Amino acid sequence: MSHDIILVDDEEHLRTACAQAFELAGLSVVAFESAEAALENIGNTHPGIVVTDVKMAGMGGLQLLATTQERDPQLPVILITGHGDIPTAVKAMQDGAYDFLEKPFASDRLVDISRRALELRRLVLENRALRDEITTTDSLERLVVGRTPPMVRLRELQNIAMRYALGFGLDEADHAISPESGGELSDKLAAFESAVLQQTLAANDGRLKPTYEQLGISRKTLYEKIRRHGLQVHGEEAAE
Repeated sequence: MSHDIILVDDEEHLRTACAQAFELAGLSVVAFESAEAALENIGNTHPGIVVTDVKMAGMGGLQLLATTQERDPQLPVILITGHGDIPTAVKAMQDGAYDFLEKPFASDRLVDISRRALELRRLVLENRALRDEITTTDSLERLVVGRTPPMVRLRELQNIAMRYALGFGLDEADHAISPESGGELSDKLAAFESAVLQQTLAANDGRLKPTYEQLGISRKTLYEKIRRHGLQVHGEEAAE
């Protein structure tokens, strides 16, 4: 059985507390005392995310991150760091970590960051499946005219991303794409916008200038979207 969260921490009290927070939020979790044990359950088709402490006996969280990145660079890994260990966490994010939490942290923040990471993971796997299905489609004619179900769904996802990239507000995008919703703000679309921003930032190594140029929006609009979704920008780019 696949779980939403693979939790890794060698401190039993923290491992138990985090697992309970996830379960109360309706997320399935499997907890491990060691990174070595967790790795047996991590592959490039894992539908969930990894939440791990940085400092542990044996293999630490940074080594777990590196090994996970080798298996699947797009698998979100959230790091739990000790107080004052921010430089290490920032470096880890530059190396591919999704986000980090500094102890002590509120359980609702842990759940919120994890939900966003899960939505990103879902989108990544859905796009992979769609591209694989398109590649293996037997009917070349249907593929060219773009009427296969995966092509239709892929276009829908791309259209949503395009509308966001052009600076449309969430209310207008939601109304245009899902009229049956009556224009009501959609949490799912908000999560998609966040995922688009994160993927584009990651593709540009966190650099803001190529990101807003690629999205076709102004620097001000990009900053507004980053703030809206609580995304973090580190280092020199933050002061750009």
